Amino acid sequence: MVTGSRPIRAGRPVGPRGAWSGDGPARATLAGAAVEAFARGAWHLGFTPSGQVNDEYRRIEVTGRRWSLDGGDLTGTFALTGGRLTVTVDGRSSENVWAGTGLPATVGASASHTLQWGEDPTSGPVDAGSPVDTTPSPLPVVWDGTTLTIQARKGLVITAVRV
Repeated sequence: MVTGSRPIRAGRPVGPRGAWSGDGPARATLAGAAVEAFARGAWHLGFTPSGQVNDEYRRIEVTGRRWSLDGGDLTGTFALTGGRLTVTVDGRSSENVWAGTGLPATVGASASHTLQWGEDPTSGPVDAGSPVDTTPSPLPVVWDGTTLTIQARKGLVITAVRV
């Protein structure tokens, strides 16, 4: 169940948007619909401490199954299948594919959950010399009704507040 004014669709989408993900008949799930409904819209991003990878981005917009950072500086797609979230970056078809597993089945007024997050097994190698650690690891996420807080590796805290 999604609380608030964001409705969810619990069936496979029809029309020009196509299937949820993949080549075969993907099935929408309650978790997928809840996460998609929750994430929709624009979010202001904050990073603590500063000076870490990608901390120059200040805004993410989520529309349908697409995301865009800072008005299109970096764009991509996401797919929700079962309890799995897969995130891709446009123009990088075989690299930088990220996946999170263990998504909750509901999104409420507040929540605390830990996902497993890392590079998807289908992803190609990350650029040589990249400081990004791609090994799947626990990713604590907290929603307090106003701010989404993600505790990443090496002490990095990412916050997102709906605009």
